Amino acid sequence: MSLKDQNKPIKVVAFILLTILYSWVVGTPIIDVSAAFNGSDLKGLVSSSSLIFLSLSFASLALDGLFPKRVKESIVHRRIKHPLPGSRAFSYFAERDSRIDFKKLDATYGPFPDDPAEQNRVFYSVYKTCADAVAVKDAHKSYLLFRDLAFDTYILSVLAAAFTAIFGAGIAKAGLVFICGVATALALSFIATNFASRFVCSALANAK
Repeated sequence: MSLKDQNKPIKVVAFILLTILYSWVVGTPIIDVSAAFNGSDLKGLVSSSSLIFLSLSFASLALDGLFPKRVKESIVHRRIKHPLPGSRAFSYFAERDSRIDFKKLDATYGPFPDDPAEQNRVFYSVYKTCADAVAVKDAHKSYLLFRDLAFDTYILSVLAAAFTAIFGAGIAKAGLVFICGVATALALSFIATNFASRFVCSALANAK
C-alpha cells in the first residue's frame, strides 16, 4: 500500500472535522437534536448543508487530480519556481541538520549542484537509497498528508464559499467561510512545509 493510500482514512477524518467547523461558521448544527423531539425523520435530524459540504469535501479530492503536480507544490510551498523541497536539498537543508554527514554525502554524491532542478534530481537518487528508513518514511508520509490536505482545503474553500453564497446563508457568511477555509489551508501548508524539511533532512541523514 502506498503512502498516499495509507493517508486516505486520515483525510476522511479531517474532512469530517472540517464539516464540523463549517457547520459552526454558518451557524447550522450538523445534527438538530431538537428535531428528534418533534417527530422528525432522519432527514430532518441531519443538516442538509453539512451533508452537501461533506460531499464538496470529497469532490475536492477528485478536482485535486485535475491539477498538475507542479501547481499543487507551488501553492502549498508558496514558491513559483522550483517549489519541491528537494530543489534546495544541498544549498539549504544539508547545512541545517547536525545528523547529516556532509563529508560522506560529498564523497558519494558530490560535488553538490547549485541548480535547483539538478539538486532535486540528485536528492531523488539519495532518497531512493533510504526510502524504507523509518524516519524517512514517517516524514514523507506526513508531508504527503498535509500537502494534500492543504491543497484540497484551498479547493474546498472556493467550493464551500460558492455554495454558501448561492444556496446557503448569503454573501457575508460565504466570505467568512472562504476566509476560515483559506486560513485553515494556509496553516496546513506551513505544517506541510515543516514536514518537507524534515523529510529532506532525514533522507540526507540516512543516505547510503
